[in-house]
Amino acid sequence: MKDSFPTIFKKIRFLIFSFFFVGNLFSQIELEINLLNTAQYTLSNFNDPTIEQWTVLVSNNYPFTRKINLELVLNYNDIQPAIWGVTKTIELGDVTANNSKLLKNSEFLGSDMRNYEQDDDFVDLIESLGYLPAGDFQLIIRAYFELDDDQIDVSSYDISAPPVALQEISLSNSVSSEIVLVEPSDNTNISEIYPWFRWDSPGFANGVNIDYHLKVYQYNPEISSNPEDALSNDNQLFFDSNWDNIFTENGSPQLISIQYPSDDRELACGYQYIWKVEAREIIESMNNQGVWGWPEPIVSPIYSFTFGSDITSDNISLPSIGSEIATVRPTFSYDGIFCAESYEIWLSNSEDADIENPIWKSESIQSTNIQYPSDAIGLVPGQTYYWKIRINPDSEPGPWSEIFSFTISNIELSEPINSEYLNSVNPIFNINAPLDIASFQIRISDFNDPDVAESNIFSEDIMTFPYTYPSDASIALAP
Repeated sequence: MKDSFPTIFKKIRFLIFSFFFVGNLFSQIELEINLLNTAQYTLSNFNDPTIEQWTVLVSNNYPFTRKINLELVLNYNDIQPAIWGVTKTIELGDVTANNSKLLKNSEFLGSDMRNYEQDDDFVDLIESLGYLPAGDFQLIIRAYFELDDDQIDVSSYDISAPPVALQEISLSNSVSSEIVLVEPSDNTNISEIYPWFRWDSPGFANGVNIDYHLKVYQYNPEISSNPEDALSNDNQLFFDSNWDNIFTENGSPQLISIQYPSDDRELACGYQYIWKVEAREIIESMNNQGVWGWPEPIVSPIYSFTFGSDITSDNISLPSIGSEIATVRPTFSYDGIFCAESYEIWLSNSEDADIENPIWKSESIQSTNIQYPSDAIGLVPGQTYYWKIRINPDSEPGPWSEIFSFTISNIELSEPINSEYLNSVNPIFNINAPLDIASFQIRISDFNDPDVAESNIFSEDIMTFPYTYPSDASIALAP
């Protein structure tokens, strides 16, 4: 057995399973145990004289003064006793004056007791867990007329004198202070403009009042480095229910619901949102404060949802991501998002793969497809291009999508083939090329300009292929 009880414990809750008042055996001495109807009982708080988690009222109905001792027994599952002790002598006045004494929970521990013992296994279990373990507890208080030392056997936790009063309470302790978020579920897309937020209460004893506080934040990757970062940015706070959302427990978990208000800041389409719930109990007798969730509230896990949907690779139809396309005027096609009123596309080349200085910005697009315009900067065969898309550029722009890419197929010379001997000084030239090219320039040089940089024989802008070398060219091809 150990001589002192550890005083640092994490939060726990007790559900009152049953009360057994094994009555006052003799009417002249009365015992009454009062248990605070709270969501949380901790032995560290039992040591706190400012918190009356449980009290014992002992009264003397004799017409003369009486001296008594109280025996404390706390049983835990098969550890009986887990805590045992005897109070110092208590003097009670006669029935007409000062005949009662109220003892708080803190007065039944440690140095305030005449005798105090604890089971090593029970204490080790608490120290390893950091909180009172789950299980069945039995609290017994017995009253005796003033005891002599030889009537108390500490080794066997036995008192040889008969008790003059007894009270007993049985409790079932379930270790939990969790708030289980239900809806919207984590990492989901929602379509409701004013969604409901729902969670399960911890399921405390009947009559325990719990106050809830809901917060909803927007995650904007251009402002916050990650979703959890948004929780520290008040500018990203879209909805704050504040406190004073009080629900009364009934002994089982209840589904708690708060709806996003229609008169608050509207959710923006395509954005991810983060939500959490804080909770604390409210006890009227403690000036509307409490034990569970004080001084710091209990905080739920953090869940996220997206209003509408962000645009991902799964939403892109054309151009196929990473594909090679056979046109210099690609069509951009994508799934529509229900809350999107318009779309915007930015496109850039390989020199600006992050698309910070796009070569083309679409205007507001009212449909789910658009062809690259003929009057925009021409796209070059054989080059790779990068693009991204967002929704509602005209109102509250949604977040940019990830960056997608495509490559335009290159021009291939098909006729005449390389190093071919021709039988004509007016050969036919042909190519395989992407569609929608407005014009071409054909260049011909002799061995003095093998890279055809100067086109020292012939140069001409043409509209189509195949193309026949003109007979009236300024320089004729020589055999």
